[in-house]
Amino acid sequence: VSFKKAKQLKVIKANSTDLTEDSCPQFLRYLNETNIEDIELNMNSFANTGQIMVLGKIKTSVKVRNVSLKRCDLDAMALDFIVTNLTVSQNLRTLNLEWNMFDGVVFEKFCKDMASSNCELVVIFSKGMVPKNSPALLKGNKNIKII
Repeated sequence: VSFKKAKQLKVIKANSTDLTEDSCPQFLRYLNETNIEDIELNMNSFANTGQIMVLGKIKTSVKVRNVSLKRCDLDAMALDFIVTNLTVSQNLRTLNLEWNMFDGVVFEKFCKDMASSNCELVVIFSKGMVPKNSPALLKGNKNIKII
């Protein structure tokens, strides 16, 4: 599938499509040449390199504003990439990571890093999937939302 010629397309919904680290780069190959603003890749299990490929493509996109990666088995590597790469994006506004479970230490570091960043990005997590001490970590953090 190529979106290169679909200039009017604003949204991609590829939920539960078995995208892998091999197929995802091809799938998002022409992302920068489109007007796509919203991407949903929920319920795709990306291996370590696959999640970085997906996030890397999103990082380089100039038009993508909202991304949903619910239930994609993301891990600490993804959170590190988000803090170091996606917080500098001028366009990306929301990143939905609901139903991805993160280790308490990793999540705490992510919260602290996001609190010290000066970005507009809001990252969304599921209430039941974050450590119990989350309210204390989130106090005053405008970049993280728990739903």
